[in-house]
Amino acid sequence: MYVKLGWTARGAVVLALASAIWGTSAESQDPCHVRTGNPDVVPCLRVPHCESRDGPAMIHDFYLSTPPIGLKPPQQRTEVEVCYDEHGILVRTHAFDTDVFSNATKCNDPVFALGDVLEVFIGPVEDPTDDPDWYHEIDTGASGALWAAQQYNPPEGTAFKSHGNVSNCNRSTLWTPCHPGMLNCTGLANFGELTARVAATADGWKNELIMPWTIFKQPFLRHGEVPPWSLWRGNFYRYDYPNLKNKTDYELSGWSPTHNPSFHTPSRFGVIVLESFVE
Repeated sequence: MYVKLGWTARGAVVLALASAIWGTSAESQDPCHVRTGNPDVVPCLRVPHCESRDGPAMIHDFYLSTPPIGLKPPQQRTEVEVCYDEHGILVRTHAFDTDVFSNATKCNDPVFALGDVLEVFIGPVEDPTDDPDWYHEIDTGASGALWAAQQYNPPEGTAFKSHGNVSNCNRSTLWTPCHPGMLNCTGLANFGELTARVAATADGWKNELIMPWTIFKQPFLRHGEVPPWSLWRGNFYRYDYPNLKNKTDYELSGWSPTHNPSFHTPSRFGVIVLESFVE
């Protein structure tokens, strides 16, 4: 499902302690049905609890990031499964690949410059039309090396943008200030509760990434009976090298194509909705 982004009537979201309020009509209550005057569209993903009988949310199609318009499939396929539980958000990615390689050997190596990489960008927002200023970037190399950072990427010409973003750093003076930069780590991929498990497959490689609630601050992390924040913007990306004879010829693709060579395009992040779980 795709949603258009731009101006929309503002909905209030208070999900750490209450429920979301999106208006009165059935469509206005659904962040995946937001329609505005922007001619571009982004996808929307409804993510269930990992114990949901319906199974995880599925992404079957990635598209090249570089074409300025349109949707063009990459040479090699990528599939993603997403769900959440009491520990955090779980992302399983299967990269179909005829020639897997990565020269990354330790955490926070620039995995994106050293071989095949699967990336997740994600940040909580108040409204599906908000572009997050702060978001996490978590990149996993095919060698198992993990690179992770908190990114600050406000609109061009904006020194500090407090509206349109409710991430870790700028919503309350009561919170501890934080700064952009890489997360602390040791070894190949030891970031504490943030973990990635990479394995080779007969047709490529796969990664299981757990983004714990603890990398986010209140009110976004789940605790006790309080559900996690429900509304996020994010994207799933891939660096791939489909040309077996040329390891400098990479291909960039994603769930929501950025239409330029940079993955750091919050306006192109898809809408991610964590659905309520009822046993």
